[in-house]
Amino acid sequence: MSVVQRRSKVGVVLVALFLLAYLVFSLFPFYWMVNTSLKAKQDAYQTPPQFVPHRPTLVNYGRLLNEDIAVLRFFLNSMIVGTGTVALCIAAGALAGYSLARFPVPARRSVMVFILSSQMFPMALLLIPIYIYFVRMRLLDTHAAVILAHAAIALPFSAWLLKGYIDTVPREIEEAAAIDGSSRLGILVRIVSPMIAPGLVTAGVVTFLMSWREFLYALALTTTPRARPIGPGIHVYYFGIMSMRWENIMAAAVVVTLPVILLYMLLQRYVVSGLTGGAVRG
Repeated sequence: MSVVQRRSKVGVVLVALFLLAYLVFSLFPFYWMVNTSLKAKQDAYQTPPQFVPHRPTLVNYGRLLNEDIAVLRFFLNSMIVGTGTVALCIAAGALAGYSLARFPVPARRSVMVFILSSQMFPMALLLIPIYIYFVRMRLLDTHAAVILAHAAIALPFSAWLLKGYIDTVPREIEEAAAIDGSSRLGILVRIVSPMIAPGLVTAGVVTFLMSWREFLYALALTTTPRARPIGPGIHVYYFGIMSMRWENIMAAAVVVTLPVILLYMLLQRYVVSGLTGGAVRG
């Protein structure tokens, strides 16, 4: 075996060990979250900690259906807010992307740069004026307030991505549909949208994940459990109202995390292809 081949094998082994260590480092918090959620209270606070629960129990999950039923309300609020944000961003993003791709917009490149640069603003910088605006509109502590705030964050990405996909749709197809009497909106809905389906799925998944994990706006714009999403809901409920019961907090965290992981696993292929396609075509 030559020296070059030995060095190559050593390099492969080192890379594999590095990736394995990184995988363990990345997944350990999730393992510890599930591990703690399966422990009774006395086991969760045991020293030294149990890396494998000796007496696993589902009592913490059962508590979510009884004493901690408010957590399920927060979960429902997040589903409403996430779904509403996705619907608003997809509709507005498709219209904005189609307008930028098909109509002679003055200074189109400057508009696109402005849309992209809006993602660089610190979100905390805009919180106070948005809060004042929603107070005057009497939208505070409503699902609509959080949906509009999250849509304002995610819409630039959706418009940019969908514009890149619409650019790839042949204009001849739209012209043929226009000759048959279809309107611009009908062309967008019935012809263009099916052809840019990967982009729509990608924009929807990314927007939903952003809305699900966003914390600052969801906390500031809601004051009661009626409209509070899951992130600030768990924080206020367990750290502000109830005692810090880590075993129950971890059970709630598992319930919150599992749908997001399943959603991404199911649509991962579309998200990766959608982001790649949008980057190439945009």
